[in-house]
Amino acid sequence: MATISIIAADGSTSPLDVEEYVRGVLPYEMSTGWPLEALQAQAVAARSYAVKKAAPLYTDTRDQVYGTARYDDTDAAVAATAGQVLAHLGHPIMAFFFGNCDGRTRSTVEAGWTGAQDPECFQSVPCECGYTTLFGHGIGMCQRGAAAMARRGVGYREILAHYYQAVELVDAGTMQPVPGSAGGAAVAAAAGAGASVPPPQWYTVQSGDTLGVIARRFGTTVAAIQAANAELIKDVNVIEVSWKLRIAGAAAATPDATYTVLPGDTLASLAMRWGVPVSGIIEANPQLVPPGTVLRRPG
Repeated sequence: MATISIIAADGSTSPLDVEEYVRGVLPYEMSTGWPLEALQAQAVAARSYAVKKAAPLYTDTRDQVYGTARYDDTDAAVAATAGQVLAHLGHPIMAFFFGNCDGRTRSTVEAGWTGAQDPECFQSVPCECGYTTLFGHGIGMCQRGAAAMARRGVGYREILAHYYQAVELVDAGTMQPVPGSAGGAAVAAAAGAGASVPPPQWYTVQSGDTLGVIARRFGTTVAAIQAANAELIKDVNVIEVSWKLRIAGAAAATPDATYTVLPGDTLASLAMRWGVPVSGIIEANPQLVPPGTVLRRPG
């Protein structure tokens, strides 16, 4: 088992198994009773942070709060994700997280963290936490947003993919991708059962969107989207910016090389949909273009 070192309140340093460390972090950095998928996302983030730092970790807010409390649900979240970390270009990332945002997270540049490692992994993304003020630095995973996504059935892999860009889920010991990581929890479950199921599609509502526009974009129907998001959509004429919608009945994804920009599209929303960093779209399309222009889609 991998080990880390922790610095106790009295200043003493001692080794600790990394999984036991994450078990001691979850009850304090999130909480027992939170949705399981959110707890699993938090477990991966906390483990990634610890493995990346590779130095003694304070047991308070200077790093991650660690204590002796243990609960069945937080322990289960750690066990379900054992050994999993987020990696970028073959190495773990320091997966930052915070309490809640005001509808969007912050990039490291926007937050003034000019010396932060792997800045491309921490872009500003829309968030459905429901708060209007920022609590924390705003970089990486919004914990309340993760909980909101989990309550709507979003898996921990998809939660992580939303808040951290240009990363993959890997085994910390081998740095090899975790089976099924590209398609999220649903694909992993299907693979285990020997089935072939496409990954679920999600879309964050942008300014100017209507259900009709979204349905045409994904090759589905308004009725199918409403049925898949019944807890949110009570009136097909009323949707709100930053809602994350499950797209039911969507046409199978195709590796189109180009995409025609629609009203309401943003670089962040396109990057999230295509599974690429914002920087990749900019590199493939050096000129900022208005709606209606055909973009080169990065591979």
